[in-house]
Amino acid sequence: MKLRLLTALCATALLSAPALAHELWINVANTLVGQPMVVEMGYGDNFPEPEAIAADRLAIFSPARLVSAAGEVKLEQKGENYRYVSTKPAVEGSYLAIATYNPTYWAKNKNGWKQQSRREMTDASYCQLASMYGKTVVNVGNKGDAAFISQPQGIPLEIVPLADPATLKGGQSLPVELRYQGKPLANHKVSASYAGYEDPHHHHKHGDHRHLEAAFSAKTDDKGRLSVPVDRDGYWVIFADKVTPIADKNVCDEEKVKTTFTFNVGQDVGQKAGK
Repeated sequence: MKLRLLTALCATALLSAPALAHELWINVANTLVGQPMVVEMGYGDNFPEPEAIAADRLAIFSPARLVSAAGEVKLEQKGENYRYVSTKPAVEGSYLAIATYNPTYWAKNKNGWKQQSRREMTDASYCQLASMYGKTVVNVGNKGDAAFISQPQGIPLEIVPLADPATLKGGQSLPVELRYQGKPLANHKVSASYAGYEDPHHHHKHGDHRHLEAAFSAKTDDKGRLSVPVDRDGYWVIFADKVTPIADKNVCDEEKVKTTFTFNVGQDVGQKAGK
């Protein structure tokens, strides 16, 4: 994950945090009109491949959501615990899928990490209130709805595409807006990567966590916007986080909110979710 944004004081402790060692994203299989839609919540270290969510973490997550311009699309959980399927066949249009890891206290002492605040773990060396969100877009049929795709969905930290990613080709850019608590977030770092990217300066060792590595990073402008260069076809992820000190240190030290937006350029990535 994007731990390099944290202070040097906390970095060593956080790198080993089980709560903070994963990413959250969401996949939706490419879908034909009349087929059910398959949604996967990706939570793990191997973007874009999802993995089973540990039983003691399941309660942290809200069920996956799927939204169209007409409203909420009903999903039911089927198969692996990260997999959801629409209860009705898809109709033509654009859809946004949303994954939520709800705000959860994690504290660490000499015995390790637990889902507690400093109130429960009075000898904690560090505490973080962590939350994560993932969003993606998929078009069913031949018509994308750019106006709907560009509507904020009320996610606390949200990446909003300002164009339909399905219209992109490798070598173009996707304009986006970063929003925090319902308002544009100016002068804030946003990064992007794609499936299979590895930072040439990061030498992985066997057993390393495979956090998202940035192929591109820049700051939003004074309106919370930037253009993300998409230099190749593939499955892309744009990501950002926001760390805020918690005033009452008797409760916890910091709140960290993370967000991702995934989209496909020029190839079919949906078969993984559809299998």
